[in-house]
Amino acid sequence: MNDPRDRRYLVTDKPVARRAGVRQPLPPAAVSPLAQERALAARSRQRLGAPLSELLRRPDDSRRPVAAAAVIGGVLAAGSGIALFLGWLQGSPVLAAIGGGGGVAGLATWWVGRRRPAAELEVPQQPLFDAAATRALDAAMVRIAPEVPADIAQQLADLKQSIVRIGRNPAAAQPDEHFTFEDRMYVVECVRRYLPDGLQAYLGVPKAQRLEALADGQTPHALLVAQLEMLRAGLAERETKLARSAAEALLQQERFLKAKR
Repeated sequence: MNDPRDRRYLVTDKPVARRAGVRQPLPPAAVSPLAQERALAARSRQRLGAPLSELLRRPDDSRRPVAAAAVIGGVLAAGSGIALFLGWLQGSPVLAAIGGGGGVAGLATWWVGRRRPAAELEVPQQPLFDAAATRALDAAMVRIAPEVPADIAQQLADLKQSIVRIGRNPAAAQPDEHFTFEDRMYVVECVRRYLPDGLQAYLGVPKAQRLEALADGQTPHALLVAQLEMLRAGLAERETKLARSAAEALLQQERFLKAKR
């Protein structure tokens, strides 16, 4: 062993080379609140889908008939494609020119037919849900999306789809003997109070305590799952009533025809 008293050796408690020293970690880069908000929104969209306010503004494509211009344009483009192929196969410039011109005209007609005026893309008059309420619910979902496990995220996505289906149903605008005024208020309050209040209460519980049993033996996680299931069942019941309301016109026509026999 080397004698530390020997002057040929240098004794120090610091690293001899800079590369041998322990580097101090750099301070974390500052992240702007706007960037954090956008990151949360992206995470929420990934787990729960598009915001409720956006889904309610979208048209229901299943209810929109295909425009006649789009059908004609598609048929014309298909026929022109065949003519263009035959012109190439037979070496006929005239047939190829006819096919090319018809294809351009067909695609243009199809594109015009597929477009819709801006007013047609909006949701029906007198929407069921208040715009401020849907935005507040979207904000609550953005905050809770990164913090909940997969089962709660799936429940929230299913609830959002139920709300969208009810909001797009024309029968929800005018209560009747099937879908009553109380049913309508239940759906409205689900968006305005019931669902946001439950999410806010869950967010108020510290993360470390959400799986700990409370005084009654249930965990905050289990309580939120049960509350979301109750809301899902309540909305499913109102959807069934809306289906009866939508079929009421057919039932009235059937009773009329039976009375005329």
